[in-house]
Amino acid sequence: MQLSLSDFILGLRIEKAKKLLRATDWPITQIMDSAGFQTKSHFFTVFKKATGMTPMQFRFEADDHS
Repeated sequence: MQLSLSDFILGLRIEKAKKLLRATDWPITQIMDSAGFQTKSHFFTVFKKATGMTPMQFRFEADDHS
């Protein structure tokens, strides 16, 4: 299955957010901005769709497994 360009870019932005959530203690809004998301609601929606959890849940799980 081929991804559209916008889905590919969205995937890259999600991966960047995941990396920052694991590696920094930045606030979610700073991570959201750094990953190129303009609104918190859009970021939370696409992040949860991609990972099955909210950004805070993801950070907690990443901390739990490090």
